[in-house]
Amino acid sequence: MEKVKKRNPVIALVFSIISIGLGQIYNGQLVKGIIIFIGAVLLSLLNFALVRISFLCLYAGIMIGIFYMVVAIIDSIRNAIKNTDYTLKRFNRWYVYLMFFLLSIISSNLILSLNPYQSCRALGDSMLPNLEDGDRVLIDQRYYDFKNSFPMRGDIVLFETPSHEGALFLKRVVAVEGETLVINKSGIYINDLPIMKNWLFYGEENGGLDLYGEGKWLVPDNSVFVLGDNLNRSLDSRFFGPIDIDNIKGKVLYIYWAKNKDRIGLRL
Repeated sequence: MEKVKKRNPVIALVFSIISIGLGQIYNGQLVKGIIIFIGAVLLSLLNFALVRISFLCLYAGIMIGIFYMVVAIIDSIRNAIKNTDYTLKRFNRWYVYLMFFLLSIISSNLILSLNPYQSCRALGDSMLPNLEDGDRVLIDQRYYDFKNSFPMRGDIVLFETPSHEGALFLKRVVAVEGETLVINKSGIYINDLPIMKNWLFYGEENGGLDLYGEGKWLVPDNSVFVLGDNLNRSLDSRFFGPIDIDNIKGKVLYIYWAKNKDRIGLRL
């Protein structure tokens, strides 16, 4: 004899929250629940690609994800209310629900392991005016893996240096391997050519370039020379030397949060 049992919308709500698609399975919509679950996984993977494009894509991805989940939850509640004389199916068993829940946990952990992004907060004023104290930036930890390229001049990177174990720095790549860098009162030169100053902030209005930072360097293989945009306030390669690219943790993409809301979304 078939067992008839009304669906509980509260249970459908809880199931949908703990594992998207599980509410539909509870309501007897096995295929629909699996499709919703797979859709959520694919949407998460798609968002990884979109986030790299711009802050607007990050924001859009978050909004789409929330909308997708809300629609799935509402759908499970509505169907639970409609199923007043629901006939239990073979998969309406506690162990099936548990297996689906465990599958969602495994999938979530796998997705998180694929997440290439890291949040970082800028400290101090060494990167003024492009990065202010307290700005939160998004770091792509696999940017150079995907690009299959060396860090380029102008990139702002997150790195550590053996001379300051445990500390992380945000600085701009100014010279790459094989280049000769000269810093003096008249400016910054790479292979005897003056560097563009569109992101470097120094001069008479900033008290002039720190004499202690003057010098000449040949950037070794597999290394980059980094500087702070605000040269007179920056601890950088002038003092701890070029950075091995193996110590680079990722590339800064854009500011996703700042005290000055006009700065949110600024690509760096």
